[in-house]
Amino acid sequence: MKFEWVEPAPEPRPGEAPPVPAGPAPPSLAESLSRELAAEIEAMNDSLDMMTEIAERAVRAEPADSDLPPESFRPDRFHRPPNSG
Repeated sequence: MKFEWVEPAPEPRPGEAPPVPAGPAPPSLAESLSRELAAEIEAMNDSLDMMTEIAERAVRAEPADSDLPPESFRPDRFHRPPNSG
């Protein structure tokens, strides 16, 4: 990476307006935030699309309830015994 020394702009005299830089005006804060927000929303939409696709594949891959043997469902796996203390 190459660095180049740039002379600082001269300070305006009291009562003078600072010099206006040449070239196009920088984007306003609202424009910058709007672009950033649009990029974030696009990224979230892409993530949501990917998660939806993964969920749809998982649903298609799961066997139907009727395909499972009755002993495969064990409610005791989800039941917590009462606290004995």
